[in-house]
Amino acid sequence: GVNAACANGLDVRPPRRPGPASGPAPRSEWTADGAAELGEDDERRRRMVDMAATQASALQLHKLASPDDPLLPAILALSNAIFNTNPSEDPTHGSLAEWQARLAQPSSFIVYLAPPTEAAPQPVAFLFMIPRMTNPPLRNGVIESTHIWLAGVLPEWRRGGCLATMVAALDDIDPLTVCTYPSRFPNMWAWLNRRGWVQERELGEGKVMFSRPR
Repeated sequence: GVNAACANGLDVRPPRRPGPASGPAPRSEWTADGAAELGEDDERRRRMVDMAATQASALQLHKLASPDDPLLPAILALSNAIFNTNPSEDPTHGSLAEWQARLAQPSSFIVYLAPPTEAAPQPVAFLFMIPRMTNPPLRNGVIESTHIWLAGVLPEWRRGGCLATMVAALDDIDPLTVCTYPSRFPNMWAWLNRRGWVQERELGEGKVMFSRPR
């Protein structure tokens, strides 16, 4: 199954060295009443959030479904950089062979965002989708779902709506599931709850499965 999600975007794996989430507060925490009390550092972070959102709006959405796609190694490298993954230590999440095997499964695919370019795309965010069997069934009685196995956003592109953009591109998929660790990634927990995702069950070791409501 999948593992976790982080505050700055969606990182669906537990960190190799768990620590507190970092980065500016979500936009929803910036209120009119609190704006006058923001210090210089807070204002700088707020400007960074606005800049990230402006830049992210220009990103182009792509889909990859073939294990032989020449761009797959670049997305794998992106994932390994985000999670500081050493393929020899964690081949399940960090090796090209494992990614190719998972992508070869029916219904598996990757969506990613990249700046517009005439050359090969340079991914900055991705979601790796795989089929998942759930037993016991989800609350709606379904046992099969499309599951976010891995996902990540480069730090400089976080807070710009990359996660929301990619999830919105999956609007025709139902059901859609994801897992997270609320104690490690409270902002991701809040992101899912604010959008009405349904808490399906606890899976042990602090991991919780969610499904997108319809």
